Amino acid sequence: MLASQQIHDKQNEPRTEIEATVPQQGQHYGDMPKKRKLEPASDGPIEPAWKIDLFDSSSASAQVLATADLFKAVMSPILLHAIILAAAHGILSIEDFDAVALSFIGTISTEVLSGGKKSIELLQALQVASLWYCAPRTHQSIATLFQFLNVAQVMALDLGCGGDLDPPGEFVPPELAVGHTVPAKRGWLVCFVLGASSLFHRRRPGDQRWTTHHSECLHALETSPDAREGDRLLALHIRGERLGLNILQRLALSESIPSATIGEPLTSLTIQDLEREVHEWRALIPSDLDHPNLQTVAFAAEILIHEAVLHTGTNKQSFAVPYLPHRLFIGGYPTPKVTSEHVYSLQALKQACHNTIEAACSVSKEDFLALPYFLFAPRIAYAAFILAKIHIAVTAPGNTLGVIMSPSEVQLDYYLAKIVTFNERTRYDGSPGAATRVLEGCPMLSAWLVQYEQQLATSSDTISPTYDSSTMDDMPTEAVLAMVSPNESKLVVSDVTLPDLSWNWDAFLDFGPCAGDFDLTEFFAFGDVGGATGKVNAG
Repeated sequence: MLASQQIHDKQNEPRTEIEATVPQQGQHYGDMPKKRKLEPASDGPIEPAWKIDLFDSSSASAQVLATADLFKAVMSPILLHAIILAAAHGILSIEDFDAVALSFIGTISTEVLSGGKKSIELLQALQVASLWYCAPRTHQSIATLFQFLNVAQVMALDLGCGGDLDPPGEFVPPELAVGHTVPAKRGWLVCFVLGASSLFHRRRPGDQRWTTHHSECLHALETSPDAREGDRLLALHIRGERLGLNILQRLALSESIPSATIGEPLTSLTIQDLEREVHEWRALIPSDLDHPNLQTVAFAAEILIHEAVLHTGTNKQSFAVPYLPHRLFIGGYPTPKVTSEHVYSLQALKQACHNTIEAACSVSKEDFLALPYFLFAPRIAYAAFILAKIHIAVTAPGNTLGVIMSPSEVQLDYYLAKIVTFNERTRYDGSPGAATRVLEGCPMLSAWLVQYEQQLATSSDTISPTYDSSTMDDMPTEAVLAMVSPNESKLVVSDVTLPDLSWNWDAFLDFGPCAGDFDLTEFFAFGDVGGATGKVNAG
């Protein structure tokens, strides 16, 4: 990293006060491979930082591991590599990012998958790579996001992070059994966050659960003198993710069985109970930590609570990623006999979508690029997708929910345009990053809305119940979005342009590497990232 910035070797310069108090690294490496010495800057080609050889920190002496925090990153080279990978999205060129990503994946394959090594550093590296995951272009043939998640979970168990009920693996050396330390408790909780978020994205049955040990770890994170200042915020996020998992499980949103039915007494009581839990969690957030990111988590939880008002007997899987037009009409839309419960849930669902998008789009560019892509960006896309489903439910021929609200109240075109503007404002200065590409589905929804409204106006009695991909492919590469401004019923012309819409999602979902089951790896890749928005190559 220093070499790439052309920083000179400072070994002959006077040491700072901090440097003078820290033992020199060379005295303690023992038989560890020596680090490459930085050469003075020159006009010649600079060796990419990712090519610097990584050494194995497992044999480092206790004296080195106890040195000042100033050198902890150096003593955790694989974790440092993961952090560089997370920070490289949209900053490095596509070629350099691929090199960093492939190098990291190669390290994990060699050290963990083949070598069987386990350590807190490796666990943290896997978690960082998962939270800020972005697949390189050759992702179909390499480690996927799910492999990272699964390996991290197994490693945490082997290290004893799972508590007394999940003791360390029998082949794990005693010195690596670190289950009672704060880093181990933090690692176990982050594993929970990754598992809960995975269920939120995929909507597949899973065995993720909250245990007494999770509660003990969370208490330690909030009260232990060894906890870090950032653990206060992390603890709030963990509580929010636990709340989302609780909603998924109590309303059976991730199960193949029919979910809760709006209007049933038990469902109404469950919704009231879950709303109370959300309000109680929000009351825990102190004013100095009330960031839009936490607000987005709360509002997205409210969407989950009322999502079932849009469910039919066959459309549950369409609420998972990818949030694209292809999935909007699968299974149709609900046409219930409207009750007061339907009125309440649909209104609450619409407002929660608006609040989620408003809160998320108020985040600064710096914060957006720093937030974990695995947690934040998909919630924005999810809110937009649900809003599109509401629009269909209140406008499609034969609907019954149109008596509850009008399309102008849904404001789908306004909020889609708001996300497009936000995405442009926070776009990476370099190549497209993972978060940016997750939100590229929103311009596609805007283009779909134009097509949908045209069909609705010309042949509302015979409107196609499925997504017409051939029509989408024939649309111009640039178009003008018609937006409905807040509190206005007239159309306001916007100059927001649409990207190339020739993505072959039908072929990809039907014949791609996932064969109809869209993988999270694909969601955070969106195919070839060479263009402005990326195209899927199903071949």
